[in-house]
Amino acid sequence: RLHSLFHAAVTHGAAQLVCHYVDEVCGRDDFSSPDGVEAYLRDGEMVAEWAVSATRAAERVLLDASANASATPQAAADAAEAAASAFEATKDVLTALGASNEFAGEPVDMSGRDAHRNANASSSANSFRTRLQHARDDCVRGESHAVALAWLLRNQLGGVTTVDRHGGPAAWTGSVRTRRAANSDAARGDGGVSLGVPAMDGGALFLDDLLTQVSTRPPPYPFKSATEAAERIFSAGSATPNALIAKRCLFVYYLLDAGAPVAGAPASFARVVKLSPKVFSQTVAACYLDDWDKSDTSLDEACVLVPKLAQKSLPARFVASLVARGRPRAALDAARARGPPELQRVGDGESFGDAHSTSDEHQSDAYLSFAEECDLTVTVRLECGLATEAFLVANHVLASAPAAFADELATRLASRLASHAASRNALASILELPFSGSLERGLLAWLRGNCGVAPGAPAHLTVSYFLQRGRAVEAASEASLKAPPLPSEVKQDLEQALRALPDPQRRLRLDGAAAAAAVAGETRALAVGVATATAAPNELAQTAFGCFGADSGVGVGSGSGGPSFDPAGGTLCVLDGPFQTSSLGNGNGNGCGGRP
Repeated sequence: RLHSLFHAAVTHGAAQLVCHYVDEVCGRDDFSSPDGVEAYLRDGEMVAEWAVSATRAAERVLLDASANASATPQAAADAAEAAASAFEATKDVLTALGASNEFAGEPVDMSGRDAHRNANASSSANSFRTRLQHARDDCVRGESHAVALAWLLRNQLGGVTTVDRHGGPAAWTGSVRTRRAANSDAARGDGGVSLGVPAMDGGALFLDDLLTQVSTRPPPYPFKSATEAAERIFSAGSATPNALIAKRCLFVYYLLDAGAPVAGAPASFARVVKLSPKVFSQTVAACYLDDWDKSDTSLDEACVLVPKLAQKSLPARFVASLVARGRPRAALDAARARGPPELQRVGDGESFGDAHSTSDEHQSDAYLSFAEECDLTVTVRLECGLATEAFLVANHVLASAPAAFADELATRLASRLASHAASRNALASILELPFSGSLERGLLAWLRGNCGVAPGAPAHLTVSYFLQRGRAVEAASEASLKAPPLPSEVKQDLEQALRALPDPQRRLRLDGAAAAAAVAGETRALAVGVATATAAPNELAQTAFGCFGADSGVGVGSGSGGPSFDPAGGTLCVLDGPFQTSSLGNGNGNGCGGRP
């Protein structure tokens, strides 16, 4: 009889009566009674049984309305609205009994008969709350589906098929396949962007991002009709608040992709489901940016819309997509409005954001997203021809990077700067920028691995890099280590730089200086990148043949200019010959000039 009263209250719009009953009658922890009937009536279990039963009844009404949507649209719309009201009322009651958004999740196969059997099988608090949560999740999914179906039917969009701009489901499916391939190619550098765009979310479409957020088992896209779209999107998948927002965005995306004007059906549905203007605008921009296989009209609209939306909360994927679509200027406007990347706010997007990774176990994921955004920030400026600004931004983000990842990030950004310049045959101009610290180490690593191999990266540029900075010892070391073919002007510059070295540096020059500086125990530096240690006479004697050659008759310290530099020479130049007493103090300009 109480169940009948509850049903009547909900039917006549007085669902709060049931919530008051839960609060005032079932909410007393100190109540006990020897009367079994009274104890049952005042137990929340009784209300929960009604709520589960009411949920299943509303699901049946909604199922019938969906089946009759094309035959009797007005009656089906009325039934869907009634089911939506029932779902909403039941959800409020279940929330009063203890269910919560916090524990919402994926659907569970649990019919009304199974729920009753489980209720009789166990009376534990955990089992009771689990059943409450499952029922509430079903109410959330059912209400969303009912609202969408009622809106479709009221707007004459509930037909068996939906007219779309692609020419049918088969052509639409092919269009989606083309978009995914084009977006993936752009992330790899095959879509007109010189070296690819940092693959935010693996280079997937915004559509794929939404499908993933809707459910762990995303529905197939596209749908045959708007009615099928409402059922597949809203009646399945997760019931979390974020998933519900993603479902609404996906339905708006579907309407836009079908060809509906923004101010028409999509905007109307967004108002009905109370989708925020910011999220709605992001959904519109996402649909435009995913539209790879159509005209540039959608892309032009996105170039206008995205910079207007740009703020700190705008996901970096919108900037990356603009670059991938060949619109770096619009991407630059949006990037500047967003501000520089910050590790603590990675993953703050609502429906199109980067993966949320702020917990301790996902710190590496958070860094990867941060590194991708830093890479994107540099890439945008490079694509606009602003190499100097890209270099300054790289230094800025490195200053805010965690110390544990600074070197790795510097290597990534330096590689981006160098590889982009090499692709434009402008690597020599990039080397004129004031690299230092970890960014310089990353650049040198790229130069040593790519000069003479990658297009646009001549073999001698590493030597030229050191010569530009007056670091002749390292230039000589680099030339001796790899023996690259040196242009005549570079060779002359190197010889002149070596002749201009101070006397101690000319007498002691170690090949592979950069590598030697990193050897454990080498703590004293004679020059930049040159490490020294105490040497025994026999060690000096064994390495007497230097880069200039001991048999030339002219020593390094002669001051006469010496012969041409030969990169294929020895490894260590000390004095002018074997360590012998006869070579000391001979006064002929060779060796030590008469002093031991």
